[in-house]
Amino acid sequence: MSNIKALREDRGLSQSQLARKMQMTETTIRNWEHGRTGVEWFERIARLCEILNCTPNDLFGYEEISKDNPET
Repeated sequence: MSNIKALREDRGLSQSQLARKMQMTETTIRNWEHGRTGVEWFERIARLCEILNCTPNDLFGYEEISKDNPET
């Protein structure tokens, strides 16, 4: 099972708050936390990054998200 719920709770976010920040539905967040719908995609990305020795940001060309900006 993923660590999404533990990480979300550790950061003091509800499912609803995380969903709003991600511009997704609360149902999507709930499904991720319960290992349904889309988790396989995360696992494949994690494995691909492991094999290529890179981060997801490297893989998709995203810049690092600032921890100082609460909207990200």
